[in-house]
Amino acid sequence: ATIWIAKIKNSTQLIGGYNPLDWNGSRYQWETTADSFIFNSTNGKNISTSKVSYVKKQNRAVFCNYNYGPTMGNIYCDNNNWSNEDRGYGEVYPSIGIPENFEVEDYEVFQILNAYIFLKTIFFNIYVVPPGVD
Repeated sequence: ATIWIAKIKNSTQLIGGYNPLDWNGSRYQWETTADSFIFNSTNGKNISTSKVSYVKKQNRAVFCNYNYGPTMGNIYCDNNNWSNEDRGYGEVYPSIGIPENFEVEDYEVFQILNAYIFLKTIFFNIYVVPPGVD
């Protein structure tokens, strides 16, 4: 499984996605899955601004190739040039307010080896640890 998070430049907006597949760089193709989603948090410091969108067109859920960054549905990263626009596939993930064109300040991609441990860690960090406590 893979998760990625990107910070949109000159904002507090965070976008990202999850898919149960790996991003094997040797392929140059769309991968099919029903279990992927994207998210948009217009204020990365306030989780209540977050929206999630589950894949609608499963055959365009994830694009895999080492020349591209995270590419899911209409969210496209080619040589760190990002966009969120229809490339003839229609609405792959329902719209959740991610801009059509944007610059990314930084992004991270994570491979999840054990979903239970990952979710337990996220739950602990969000709900148990008070802000400012490491």
